Amino acid sequence: MPEIDLLGMQQDPIEVEVVTPPAPVEQKYLIAAQEKQEDLSQAVDMERERRKSELQLWASKQRLISNAPPTVKQLNRIHKRLKKGYTIVKAINKVCSYTTWQKWKEEYPECAAIEEQARQEYIEDLLDKKMALAANKGTHMGEIARDKIQMDELQNRIDRIDRLTENRNKKSSAFGGSMIPIQINVGYGKKNS
Repeated sequence: MPEIDLLGMQQDPIEVEVVTPPAPVEQKYLIAAQEKQEDLSQAVDMERERRKSELQLWASKQRLISNAPPTVKQLNRIHKRLKKGYTIVKAINKVCSYTTWQKWKEEYPECAAIEEQARQEYIEDLLDKKMALAANKGTHMGEIARDKIQMDELQNRIDRIDRLTENRNKKSSAFGGSMIPIQINVGYGKKNS
């Protein structure tokens, strides 16, 4: 018999669908499906690791990252270049990036010691050249003036290295990081005449 709702309209009876449980699945099919899923996830993990290693290899070749510690060959190359008077940027060229060098100096105190030792050896070499010029007993006036100019230039190099070392020590202790250069446009807003 149809039901009547409160508004007086007649409604059809609601049909309820009876859901029967699924047919029992054999145990061997469940095991096979689980193994297939495990094989699939294992293959995905292996592919992910392969791509990750390829990306790391590419990045290390491009000198974008370097998690490896420095080799003796790399440190010798940097030491020789610094000893010849190269700047740190030129000394580490084609060896590592500047960021990597800074990380190495923090992680391996030997790297910082190598840098300081090479700078000291360069200063000693400059002083030896200066003393050799000073000991030279030239008789001509032009030779004496030339030697004086060369000695002054060598002293200027030594003073510059001392200033750079002092600034580097101040910067590392005071700021604890690197300074970021900025550009100020002083002509901004001026009308061209």
